[in-house]
Order: sequence, then C-alpha cells, then structure tokens
Amino acid sequence: SSIGSGGDGSYQLSLPLGSNDLVVEAPGHRVLRSHVHVPGLGAQMDLSLRSAPRILIVDPTPLAGWFLGRPLHRFFRRALEDEGYLYYLWHIEDKDCFGTGQCADGSTIYGLPSAATLKSYDIVVWLHSFCNDENCGLNTLADIGFEETLIDYLDSGGRLFVSGQDWAYTDRNEKLFNVYMQATYLSDDGGYTGMSLRALDFLDGLELELTNASLYGYPNGINFFAPDAVLPRTGGYAFPVLEYRFTEEAAALAVAPCDASYRIFYLAAGLENVAPRGYEEQPDWTKLVDRAIVWLNGEQRQDRYAYAIEETNGSGIAGEQISYSFSLANLSAV
Repeated sequence: SSIGSGGDGSYQLSLPLGSNDLVVEAPGHRVLRSHVHVPGLGAQMDLSLRSAPRILIVDPTPLAGWFLGRPLHRFFRRALEDEGYLYYLWHIEDKDCFGTGQCADGSTIYGLPSAATLKSYDIVVWLHSFCNDENCGLNTLADIGFEETLIDYLDSGGRLFVSGQDWAYTDRNEKLFNVYMQATYLSDDGGYTGMSLRALDFLDGLELELTNASLYGYPNGINFFAPDAVLPRTGGYAFPVLEYRFTEEAAALAVAPCDASYRIFYLAAGLENVAPRGYEEQPDWTKLVDRAIVWLNGEQRQDRYAYAIEETNGSGIAGEQISYSFSLANLSAV
C-alpha cells in the first residue's frame, strides 16, 4: 500500500502483522528503505530522511530501434536508485522545439528543456551520445541548439554532470567544452575493455575498470567502444578525478572555478563503459555517481589545487633541453 504524510510530516499506515518492507520518498531527500516488524498492538516509528539535491536527467538518445539508440539513461537511473536518489527523466523526442508539446493523441512530446526548467533543479545530468538524432548524426550541443541553454544554466550557478564517451570527440572545438569545462581533447581511444582506472581526489579509493556495458561495437549496433581521453586545460581550474591506468590521461575531470559559482563533473569514459556488464561485478560504479553528486552539490574544500600540463612526454637529442608548459591553480578558499 501507499500513503502520503500530513503537512507536519505525520503519517498513519496500516500494515499486515509481522515483517514488512517500508519505502519512504520525499522531494529533496534520499529514499529511505527499512525492514520493519509490526506487532499486534501496532507501533510508533519516527523516520529521519537525509537531504538530497533535485536531479534532472536529460537524455537525447533516439529510440529508433536496437540499431539506432540504446538509451543511456538506464545506467544512470539504476545507479541513482541504488544510491537512494529521486530524479526526473527528460528524454528528448523532438530537438526542433523547447519544452513540452501536446500530440494529436493527447500524449506529451518532449523537446529540449529550457534554461528555466534546468534552473528548477539542483543538478542536471546530460547524457551525451554520438547518436543523438534519428539518423545517428554526429552532432554537437551547438548543432542541436542546446549549448547556450546549458551555458545559461551554468552562469546562474548550475551544477552539471556530463557523461558520454563521445562528448570530447564531438564538442572539442565548442565553447562549453573549452571555456567552461576547461578541458583538452586527446583521443577517442582512452582504454580497452578490462583496463583498470585510477581514482583520485573525491573518487579516491574506488575500484573501477572499463566494461563496455552498453556493448558498443557488437552486432545490431553502429556505435563503437571509444572512451574519450582528456586533460585539464592549462591556465584553468579543472582537475582529474579518474585516470586510465598506465597512460595517466583523464577518464573524468571536475571543475569548480574560483571566479564563478558553477561546477561540472565530466565522465569522459562514459558511465555506460564502467557499469556492470552481464554477470560481471563492478561494485563501486554506483558510488562513483554518488560521490560526484555529493561533490557537485557541496561547497569548496580547503585543500584542493588544479594541475595541468599540455604534454605528458617528449623526445630530443642527448644533451638538449625539453620544455614543458604547466599550470598550478589554488582552488582553496585562501
């Protein structure tokens, strides 16, 4: 059964005697799951819910059959549900309009969400896909008319989670990627299936590897496994939080500029490439999402810095000098 609480949070619920599973949901809070025992005379139970941000998932992947558009939101939804987050899914169906519209049959069709819609949420998740129109075209955020909307959201202090193996590949020359994310694109071949990843900073301690859970490159699909490799841009405030083992190229970056209030967490490898595949275990993949959300929704930490270097290796003749350009930025409050 399902009931709602009163305005003061009080509730009364009739349950069968014995053991029951209780699920409590409230906007702005994490989901509470509890196994309770109901005695014959009933019982009073006070429940305390942890606060949580309001999360909007925006997925542009077309549902044009198995060949064109395997929805990426399914991975995010499972991770958020496992970590106890409520969310709202906005699956874009028509990129030629903003907001929602009414179809002839009375159903609602979703276009691009407006900046006002994004600003009504604490965190926006953008699931970037190489295949983001009905023809699986190679489109940037600017191409589909959504880049300026996201920039407007960030300029208002928005918190953005970008995931997708192809965002750096498609948008490496665009304003949002260069100016706001402050990232440098290296390649679309960051690693191979089974490669372990090195977690840093607020992701430290997590054990992750590339899984290709979305089955890129397999029959009945036209997309290929191609996790992007990136680096922080020199002179900026981005810093790596996940690296491909052996190369030290970034699989995820975070940016929290000192001169702006927005934050971005960018998973260049794509959540679809670190989620569990089949019967394989990947116990920390939902924790990655949880820690990123906690960081996005938090305040500046006192002991953080950003380090960026344009090149990671070089060669020359013995006796000569090789110069490397790098930047070091203090991200703490003092």
